[in-house]
Amino acid sequence: MIQNLKIEIKSLWREEEELELGMNVVEEVGSEAMMLSSVLEDRERMLLFLKRETKTLKQMNIKSEMKICDLERMIDVLEV
Repeated sequence: MIQNLKIEIKSLWREEEELELGMNVVEEVGSEAMMLSSVLEDRERMLLFLKRETKTLKQMNIKSEMKICDLERMIDVLEV
């Protein structure tokens, strides 16, 4: 009877150790997930910023092309 209880206690200790290891893994995975989520949010913000910058640069390029066309017309008028 006592021997059976000792075996049961050892089994419970092993089970507790396994559960602790499992909890540690869960905590590590949770921590890593939070870090990856933060990195993803940073990348999404950067992507949004780059999209806005690209749009601004395209608009500036269009304005520059329009100015070039205007200058070319003025040159054509002056040459005549």
